[in-house]
Amino acid sequence: MPFECKAVTYTTNASPLTLKTVSLPVEQKDGQFVVGENDILVKVHYAALNPVDSILKNSAYGWLSKSEKGFGKDFSGDVAAIGAKAAAQTSLSVGDRVAGLNQKIFKNGTLSEYTLVNAFDMSGKATTKIPDEMPYDKAAAFPLVLGTAHQMFESALKGNSYKKVLILGGGTSVGRFAVQLAKNVYGSEEIVVTCSERSAETLKGFGATSYIDYSKHKSLLEPVLEHVKTAGPFDLILDTCGNSDLFGHMTSILRNRSEGGSYISVSGDSKYDYSKMTVSAYILNGLHLVVRSLRSALGYLPYHYKLAMLDLDHDRTELLIRYIMDGKVSICIDSEYPLEDFQEAVDRQVSNKAQGKVLVKISD
Repeated sequence: MPFECKAVTYTTNASPLTLKTVSLPVEQKDGQFVVGENDILVKVHYAALNPVDSILKNSAYGWLSKSEKGFGKDFSGDVAAIGAKAAAQTSLSVGDRVAGLNQKIFKNGTLSEYTLVNAFDMSGKATTKIPDEMPYDKAAAFPLVLGTAHQMFESALKGNSYKKVLILGGGTSVGRFAVQLAKNVYGSEEIVVTCSERSAETLKGFGATSYIDYSKHKSLLEPVLEHVKTAGPFDLILDTCGNSDLFGHMTSILRNRSEGGSYISVSGDSKYDYSKMTVSAYILNGLHLVVRSLRSALGYLPYHYKLAMLDLDHDRTELLIRYIMDGKVSICIDSEYPLEDFQEAVDRQVSNKAQGKVLVKISD
């Protein structure tokens, strides 16, 4: 008989998110789950929300597909079943505690009692065993955002000293991790962040040496130029929120390419309203980013510019887990909601007011 579980789903961008009973391509025989030889079935304990979840839903136009789609990417839980080839590929077994990122687009999600991943695609490669000491809530909160922050640093030019770092959007989930990585992994000596007053003390505790309150400036250009006049140019700029204020004066703000000067973005040139943002709008908004990246790749920019695209595999996930367990990064959780209150969690995520990760508790 087909296996059924509760999950949050939708069909198109015009349909609401709904908690309902769904079927997964899993069989039950003699009280045990049977999955495809490449598959891993995870009983989900926690899911964490990200802006991309709402972006994908907003992009599910009816003419594109009217099939039922899951919601959510980050997860933690227990391996409930695993195929033979998947077990050989991952060294996982039934009962293992895992965290991961279900990166399938318009397929099953993680706001679900169970999620199914393929061990041989991006989702399976990110599914990694977690230590017994790591609680499920924190395990669900790190894969996408800490992975993205780490990817940003690794996207800088080789030879970058990381000594002076400017992080635009320090109060975002990615920004909070970026501050900690700068301080505790990459050895940055000066870490300047843009944030609101309410995030400033937290970021200082993570290692920020100074901050610029973006709410007090129409543009970040003036306060950044003032800082550079006294402290010199930055080695690395990480844009986690979307900003274009600095590009007209970048040669004064950022070290040149020969010194490893790098500007890494994950958001393009402007801040998004994630309750309305679609993939197509993201691409259109990112055209300047594409052109800038191309000019950088061809050597026409005096500094290195790149869009950081997350590549979260098993090795990187294990490395991030070590950072967490060694105390090099702390996980910020804004709020937690039961599965039945998933809409409140989604509303909190898209409000741009969350001070850390928004979690949905699926099971104990």
